[in-house]
Amino acid sequence: MNIVAPLPPHRAFLSERPWQFAFGPVFKPQGDIVVAGPELSRDEIGYWRCDFARGDLLSWTDRVYQLFGAPIGCEIDRSEAIACYREGSRAILERLRSFSVTNQCGFFLDARMSAHGTGARNMRILAAPLLRDGCVVGLHGLKRAI
Repeated sequence: MNIVAPLPPHRAFLSERPWQFAFGPVFKPQGDIVVAGPELSRDEIGYWRCDFARGDLLSWTDRVYQLFGAPIGCEIDRSEAIACYREGSRAILERLRSFSVTNQCGFFLDARMSAHGTGARNMRILAAPLLRDGCVVGLHGLKRAI
C-alpha cells in the first residue's frame, strides 16, 4: 500500500496522480478486506461500519456514539449521522465515499462536525470498503476526535 502526502487544500479536489485527493490520500486495498470487529477500538478510537445490503445500516462502538453525542446503543440513521457534519466537510465526505465505492479504495478525511450536545469538533475518519466477491458491500473504519 503506497500512501502519498496530502496536497494543499487549494488544489483541485482530484489531482492528476492516481488515488490522491486534495484533502488526503486514498489507498487501494488488496483483495477482500477481512471484517475487523470492535476489538480494534481503544478509548480514543471508535470502530464503525455501514452495511449497504441492509439499507446503509450503521454499526458503531461506544466511542463513535460518544463522538456524535448519541445515546450508546441507539439506532442511528445514516442521514442523521451525516447531518452532524458541517456543510463543507459533509460535501467532501460524500464525494470521497462515492469515489471509494466506485473505485474500491479507502480514504481518510479530517472533517468538522457539530455533534449532538458536544459542540463543534474535528474528527479524523478512516474508511475502507468491505468487499464480497469483488463487489463493495459496505464501508468500515475508524473515527477519532482530533
